[in-house]
Amino acid sequence: MSEIVAVAVKSVKLFKGHYTSFYGFAFLFGSVFYLFLKEMPPKQSRSTAHPPVGIIYLCCDDLDIEALGSLANLEYEGKRYLIIHDDSKSASVRAELDAAAERLRGQESWEVIVLRRPLREGGKPGAVNYVLEQTGHLYEYFFLCDNDSTVLDFWTIEKAVPFAGFYVGQTVLLLYLAVTFMIVPVFLHVYRMSLAASLSAGSLIIALIYLPTLVYFAKERKLAECFGSVVACGFVYGATDFSCARGVWDCLWNRDKEWTPTNSKSQEGGKMGLC
Repeated sequence: MSEIVAVAVKSVKLFKGHYTSFYGFAFLFGSVFYLFLKEMPPKQSRSTAHPPVGIIYLCCDDLDIEALGSLANLEYEGKRYLIIHDDSKSASVRAELDAAAERLRGQESWEVIVLRRPLREGGKPGAVNYVLEQTGHLYEYFFLCDNDSTVLDFWTIEKAVPFAGFYVGQTVLLLYLAVTFMIVPVFLHVYRMSLAASLSAGSLIIALIYLPTLVYFAKERKLAECFGSVVACGFVYGATDFSCARGVWDCLWNRDKEWTPTNSKSQEGGKMGLC
């Protein structure tokens, strides 16, 4: 039995070693290329796959025409849907939004949809759930925007869609860390856990995770201003690990998911949405 366990552990170590090497080198080389190579013009750097994408814009008596117009300027070769969900009570704001949506419909390659839910329940998460129920079958990916979300890079969709597989990679990395530093040394006792080796490996992983963020600020010559963003990245990155893993697991089993905010309690169990 012990031999079978040893073979299984060695197989897992071989797999996770190859995968984490790929994961680490991807972060390392991607950061180096971004830092030293000039950015290609958008038309040359586009992905060959262009799945349909939805842009979800939420407002409630706080329509920002300028921000909405910036979303409509996003460039993308695939099918684009601009879904505007309006919870406004003011008749004048509703009329202004309808007029803006009608103008945007005249733009090429955009399909503009205006939604107003019959019952305003559940706040913003309830609005997102309603939008996804009504339009989720139209697109593979969506960008969630608040009323004042303003686009600075019109090629955001083209650049973001190819990285949608990040969450799967994050789930595998989390599994690797659990197996390497908890299950094998603590429960299976296959090898002793070295504190120095663990600290070295952990520090290297953390450095690789933060490297793309630091490289971005270095290239933009704003390295002195990056502290707040790096700290925020750490909190967000660490807090979403298990949520990402659960999402990937539910996706593999084709389970429906509802939008649950991470900073509010769920109505059913009274527990934090993140948990």
